[in-house]
Amino acid sequence: MSSADAPRQAAEAPLPPVEPPSAGFLIQLFVIPGVIVAAIVGVWLLFTSLASDTGDPRTYLEHLRSSTDKRWHAAVYLASALAGDEHAELRYDPKFMADMATVLDQSLDGGDTAEQAVAFRSYLSRALGHFHIATSLPTLVKAATTQRDPNEVEVRLSALEAIAQLTDNIRRPLAEKLLPQAAALARESADAVRASEGGAEAANRLVALADEADALARIATRSADLGARAGRLAEAFSPAVDAAERFATSEDGRGRIDELRATVAEIARQAREAAAVDWQASSPLAEAVLGAAGEFTEEERDDPRLKRRVPYAHSLRERGAYALGVLGGGEALVRLDEMLGDAHPNVRYNAATSLCRHGAASERLADTLVEMLLAPEVKVEEPEGGFNESVKETIDTNSKQQITINALRAVLLLAAENPQADLKPIVAAVEKLAETGEPQRLRIDAKTALETLSKRG
Repeated sequence: MSSADAPRQAAEAPLPPVEPPSAGFLIQLFVIPGVIVAAIVGVWLLFTSLASDTGDPRTYLEHLRSSTDKRWHAAVYLASALAGDEHAELRYDPKFMADMATVLDQSLDGGDTAEQAVAFRSYLSRALGHFHIATSLPTLVKAATTQRDPNEVEVRLSALEAIAQLTDNIRRPLAEKLLPQAAALARESADAVRASEGGAEAANRLVALADEADALARIATRSADLGARAGRLAEAFSPAVDAAERFATSEDGRGRIDELRATVAEIARQAREAAAVDWQASSPLAEAVLGAAGEFTEEERDDPRLKRRVPYAHSLRERGAYALGVLGGGEALVRLDEMLGDAHPNVRYNAATSLCRHGAASERLADTLVEMLLAPEVKVEEPEGGFNESVKETIDTNSKQQITINALRAVLLLAAENPQADLKPIVAAVEKLAETGEPQRLRIDAKTALETLSKRG
């Protein structure tokens, strides 16, 4: 498939159902210049073909520590293995993650800014983003803030994406499994003890905590302090479970209580992991992401893919907007709102998507979404000598279509997260797109979005 075909197929994909967006879904809405994407994908496929081994990923740690070309093979293989399901257990292995983070940390300290050394650190950062525990977070923060040479921006970009993905990986089990499971078991346990003499109070307490668990699950993937809140909920559950146990007279009731206690213990454990990515003002994590989102240096870097020097500040702001949307928090939302006025369209569009994730409606957000729907601006870094007119037109057309598709998805997220938001100007833009959008796929998707929006009441 050619680089021109990929954006076209993406633009023709049907709109997904509205659901809590994962970092993987958000990265689909992420604006990255098409020529860069094509180059990255080409390099990735090249090295993935080298990494087709089926051995134990743990054996590749020694290759990471070597100074030979084998460390390239190992870094790409490990990133591929961690992304797949065959070795999913490694994503929860703190020692394995710590060993990989140590290699990255040592490479950062070594200070080699040659192209291969920088690319090696970039791959390692991406690999660490596949874990579901926070062991390597300090190293990723270090990678996101270390820049002694313009070429190291590649590592910073990869580390920012990894931080966002890691955050989502840690929070999602609480949102999708543990909190709903605790709520269901608490209600079942309440039913089991309510009939016992004196058990009504214990049952009512479990039901109240079940309601809290359900409420937290609904906002978990965008809660900036999920770790702290889930930890407090687990602490409240423990004495309630102990109190209810005294009134569980049936074997089935005692079984439900035991399951609930085990689930609460798992919530407490996962809450400790999530606390590491809770937003705290002036923390190294917050400073790293806010720093990238506020990067306005005029420096340029050599990019061998484009065979020219290119500015990089807007790329950091793009990734910063993406990471802020995943991390959340009042300070993050304020910065994202400011970024709607950025001079670079990619930054504006990523900020808009992140704000939609949090239901943070505003007049300026509406203006940006209307722009994305009806008149998207495209800025693509061109290689030395430029594109021929045919290639340039294809990239421009496909990029605009993808931005419009992303805007439709973002609008549906905003509507789902903020049912009271005034979407009149946005709906008007979607209606216009449904009538005049080209190609036909855009008109169909716009009409589908209108059907969903019409159900808001």
